[in-house]
Amino acid sequence: MPLLAPVDNGAEGGAAPLSLVGVESRALKASKLRNETKAVLRRWHSPLREVAPVGPSALLVHKRQLEALAGPWLNVSLSLRRDEAASSALGPLLERWAWSLAAAEAGVAHQIRPTLQAEPEGTGLSEVGLFSVYHMTSELRVGRSWNWSKRAFTRSYPPRIPPLPPNKGAKKSTFAFVRLLNDAVDAAGRRWMPLYNRTRQNRTAQLASLEESIGQTKQLILEQLVVPDADRRTVDAVDRQQGGCGAGEGPPRCERTAAVSPAVVSPSPPS
Repeated sequence: MPLLAPVDNGAEGGAAPLSLVGVESRALKASKLRNETKAVLRRWHSPLREVAPVGPSALLVHKRQLEALAGPWLNVSLSLRRDEAASSALGPLLERWAWSLAAAEAGVAHQIRPTLQAEPEGTGLSEVGLFSVYHMTSELRVGRSWNWSKRAFTRSYPPRIPPLPPNKGAKKSTFAFVRLLNDAVDAAGRRWMPLYNRTRQNRTAQLASLEESIGQTKQLILEQLVVPDADRRTVDAVDRQQGGCGAGEGPPRCERTAAVSPAVVSPSPPS
């Protein structure tokens, strides 16, 4: 996320209710949600208008606020992932919705600042001077002859961008991005291309190492989850009858995390 301008940090450090500065994400806007997605979200929090579509990308948050929400965020993420309907409906946005749901359950409000982040796509945006952060999220494409996508470089450094996008059709944000990337490559000089070449050559080894790290991290997370002995029989019964935490009508308490400690997921149904 290249910076376009200095960021005014308006996040409050300890006021109640906690207030975070976010940007309303196009991908999470409730007005565009499918009914299936809305139904899933309402099982975790209602009313839905309290669930801020912030992501959290980008987000300015005080360290104390992040520490307070980290555990509930993890718990909601795991609960959503265990729920087949929720996992299917939310897809790759699951962890982003988990943040919004955990914040809503904890009563955390977000300040929506539309100019915090630009998310250009296609030919780009006509104006980028109002934004503080450039979020490289969608493919840039101008006509049939020029395009650039970060997903082509998920395991390697991108090279300098030649040729430049055509003047006809490309907008200011596209030229701004090309300039930012090329300036970074030029500033790194000889350090950049060896990194670019080496990462391309070692893709297979890097991917294997990444998958191993992900597996180890998942195992550590699962080992941290504590199910009270008194409730273990209830969990086993629910798993046998309904396929695991989250099945049936309404979320069990393990999915309602406002009062749950970061390391504990309680499966008891709500009273």
